[in-house]
Amino acid sequence: STNYAEVLNLNVYGQVTGTYNVAGIAGRINYTTIKGCKNYATVNASGFESREAHYPPDGACSASGGIVGRIGESGSTIENSENYGTISASNSGVGGIVGWARKGTVTGCKNFKEINCDVYRVGGIVGAGPIQTDINGRLAIEKCENNSDVTGEVYVGGICGGSNHTTITM
Repeated sequence: STNYAEVLNLNVYGQVTGTYNVAGIAGRINYTTIKGCKNYATVNASGFESREAHYPPDGACSASGGIVGRIGESGSTIENSENYGTISASNSGVGGIVGWARKGTVTGCKNFKEINCDVYRVGGIVGAGPIQTDINGRLAIEKCENNSDVTGEVYVGGICGGSNHTTITM
């Protein structure tokens, strides 16, 4: 978990594997800013976390992303970052930039790699956002681009897979 940090201009290559909250740059963040980072690594989350409050209602969540696996309840910002790596997971919450975001801002980010996961909540930028009952959850996705195919089971989107309390602007 990364808290109260600033990560700038970092490039990651290779392979990143874990159970949940898995990503090229940071697994889980709060009060953190990530700017100008690029993921070229293959990212795979093989399990899930199901004990968390405000969890996506369709079950367990892997939270697997190119840049960040999960943005927590305190919020964070991801700016001008890009994913070129293959992202996969065994459960919901898979995104080119963020797997699951409860609160924060994702701006100027781009995904260039196809995402093909047979799970719920799959998105080119963000897989899962805040759920309906998460009254403190707020997500803004601004000026982001997905430049590849996205396939999943249910709640699948080019920008965001499934989310409430979310604003998407170009």
